[in-house]
Amino acid sequence: MRRAYSLRWLVTLVHCMPLIALLLLATNAHAQRPGENIYETMARLSRQRTTGAPPLTDWVDGQQLSFIYDKPNPLQSQAIYLALPDRSLIGTYLPADTVYLFNLAGDSSLSYVTQVFLLPAWVVKRHTIANGNDRAILSLLDAMYQKLLQSNDVQNSDSLAEAFERYKTDTTLHNRHIAVLFYNYQLLIRKTRTEKMESDPRVAVALLQQLEDECTRLYGQAPALVHVYLCEAMAAGHLTSMAREQLKKALPLYPESVALQVYDYKLEQDTRAQNKKLKQLKKKYPDHWLVRTLAE
Repeated sequence: MRRAYSLRWLVTLVHCMPLIALLLLATNAHAQRPGENIYETMARLSRQRTTGAPPLTDWVDGQQLSFIYDKPNPLQSQAIYLALPDRSLIGTYLPADTVYLFNLAGDSSLSYVTQVFLLPAWVVKRHTIANGNDRAILSLLDAMYQKLLQSNDVQNSDSLAEAFERYKTDTTLHNRHIAVLFYNYQLLIRKTRTEKMESDPRVAVALLQQLEDECTRLYGQAPALVHVYLCEAMAAGHLTSMAREQLKKALPLYPESVALQVYDYKLEQDTRAQNKKLKQLKKKYPDHWLVRTLAE
């Protein structure tokens, strides 16, 4: 009995090691911590040296960043602060740990650690027009959803990709902050999956919750794509209770969403109910690519 308990404890520990490592990096005695005020931590520098930052993003809003640090060699500093031309701080980089902590919400509070550079949406939002009558970005997200998640097979579209790319550089477009939030999530997933970069799973959730809030503020509700990715991010981060709550909110809005129904099946706790949902999915959507991946 003791051995079985020990093995379960060991499996749990190994499973959580990536997250534990990230938390240890963020709670280093000399490093910034999630929740700390970025301006207060920078005020503790013995002196402030400034130099221009190399290009870190394709978004025009982040093309003129500066580094602020205290050591002659910035890489020997405990932290390098990332500043806009007006000295507003978007985040901090910890050279020893090769991770960022960003001021994602624009409230000066540091978010969770990630190795992926993310341009906070508030940087873009303050130079864009938020217009609920302009539904271009909403239509673009809906079109992506239909081709990537609702159709039986994934359909890539060059025209949709090109339309989305315009939001990076065309500052006349409305609601660009919606686009950068979606872009940040996609970038985070691509970097962590294909380049094996590390990121606290709560960063993805925070980005998508921001995206949901901004879409709801503009359009009354978030598109199906956002709800699906929120469930995905929460489930991937082992935040299953949050994922179930998200599903309760999303399914009544989009009852025909195949992806949401698949997550509803995966997160079902009752075995009989789960088997019933699987049969319904197999019967109703036998050719859908997500349903085809589900084992009987």
